[in-house]
Amino acid sequence: MRRKSQDNMDYDIDSSEDTQEASEVEQRPISPPPRKENKHHRSSRDLKMDELRQELQDLMSGRHPEYLRRCHQLELDLERRHQLNSLYRDHAIELAEKEYVEEKKAAQVDFDDKSDLLKTNLIQFLEDKRRIIESDYQTTMELNVGDISETKLPTRNLRRRALDSTPAQEKRRGKISTAPCQIQHQLDEKDIDDDLRAIARARRTASLGVNGIQTLGPFPPSVNPSDIKIEDGKLLYEKKWFHRGQTVFVEGRHMAKFPAVICNVGTESIHVKRAADSTKVRVSLNNLSKGSVTIKRRAS
Repeated sequence: MRRKSQDNMDYDIDSSEDTQEASEVEQRPISPPPRKENKHHRSSRDLKMDELRQELQDLMSGRHPEYLRRCHQLELDLERRHQLNSLYRDHAIELAEKEYVEEKKAAQVDFDDKSDLLKTNLIQFLEDKRRIIESDYQTTMELNVGDISETKLPTRNLRRRALDSTPAQEKRRGKISTAPCQIQHQLDEKDIDDDLRAIARARRTASLGVNGIQTLGPFPPSVNPSDIKIEDGKLLYEKKWFHRGQTVFVEGRHMAKFPAVICNVGTESIHVKRAADSTKVRVSLNNLSKGSVTIKRRAS
């Protein structure tokens, strides 16, 4: 029994000692372990900062590898863009040159066609004009050329007087040739030429009608000369008065109908001005009375 109690006492003493030691351990201040990891972290951060500073310095000096790589890529892109631009420019120039050549050829063809057409029209116009002039000349020569007989004046032989001495040499009188008589025309030369041309054209149209070509219709009847007169600078025609500055239509047997303005009223004729080219045309009272030219009023 004593031994058990002694053992119990020993156990109690040991346990009390353990508890005291544990309490002492708890009461001691806990000292932090040495920070080896913080030093490592600080050193790695410094290294990164140094690397960044070095990269920044390389970037500022233009030696950074990433900067150099991107600059090289940009240079390649720029060179490729220049090549594309040069190719596009060459292509555009080639297209423009082809279009220019085609337009030049088309313009030359158009010019040649119009030149040929103009030459043909001019030649035809001049040929027609030449034929008309030749026909008018022939008609005028046929009417004007004729045998004019020369009349001789009778010679009178007078007797000599008894006291007159005979002349040593008598001069013979030559034949007196009379000049051809001059014809005095009561019409103007222009009216005579118009009548001659009208006769020539009538002959031509008659010959064309005989050959099977349709002739022109009948001419309009002539107007009574008493109905045509000029008084106080005004023209009385077809019971209507026409004055200077009035717009009219003029039509003739050998001229197309055209609009005109009366620019002058004389004593035997009037002058009208074409509205198209402002050329003046003379219309005599004789032409109006014969009906070769007619005038009509035109609404202004």
